[in-house]
Amino acid sequence: MVKKVDIDHTILDIFLVDDVTGLSVGRPILSDYIDRSSRRILGSQISIEPPSMRSMRQVIKKALRNERRRGSSQNGVDQ
Repeated sequence: MVKKVDIDHTILDIFLVDDVTGLSVGRPILSDYIDRSSRRILGSQISIEPPSMRSMRQVIKKALRNERRRGSSQNGVDQ
C-alpha cells in the first residue's frame, strides 16, 4: 500500500513544433507520481501546460487508474 508520494514536474529537453506554421510551441513538461518508499513511478503525464493543480489532478487520476488495472490483473481479471 502506498502511504506517501511525490509529484515531480520536469521540463523535457525537446521543443515541440507546430506542423502547419513551423513555429515552436514550447517545451513539454513531464509530471510523475512517485511512491516515496519504493521510488516506483505510479503515473505519468506529458503536457505543454505549466505545472498546476489541474496537471497534478490528471497525473493522480492516471496513477489510480493504473493501480486499479494492476490490482485486477493480479486477481486474474484483465481489463
